[in-house]
Amino acid sequence: MHPAFRRSNHQKLATFLKPGGTLILEGFSKKQILNSTGGPRNVQMLFSEEELRADFRTFSRLNIAATEIQLEEGLHHQGPASVIRLSGIK
Repeated sequence: MHPAFRRSNHQKLATFLKPGGTLILEGFSKKQILNSTGGPRNVQMLFSEEELRADFRTFSRLNIAATEIQLEEGLHHQGPASVIRLSGIK
């Protein structure tokens, strides 16, 4: 998502959860810019662990992991990809 809206959109997303609710998010990491397997071609629109940790700092049991996966999801999403996976409790 556009960086100007990322934090406010994440804060809004958090309001949809009841206390104790679980958020699960997966998105392309900034390393994905080196791959041609999908995602925005603007590195500022990709996620970093630091940004996500700041955006969801009020969540408990916040787990964030950057990993490499193999995509097989259609014509433009084939091959290695860099993603960030987040889970947290509101």
